[in-house]
Amino acid sequence: MTRKNDKPAIDADPRDCATAWFVVLERARLDNDFERGAEAQRQLVRLGVKVRFFRPAKGAANDR
Repeated sequence: MTRKNDKPAIDADPRDCATAWFVVLERARLDNDFERGAEAQRQLVRLGVKVRFFRPAKGAANDR
């Protein structure tokens, strides 16, 4: 009996990696690139991840 390898395949398609799409989404947010951000969100939904944005409260401690 053989065990399935738990490690992802090296040649796995990065388009199927939610982490990569989060990076694209964050970069789009920083660049105000709404078209790219929308594409990243669509891809995340395709992968089963829902992302919601909230406007930070005025005077929030994490203001940059």
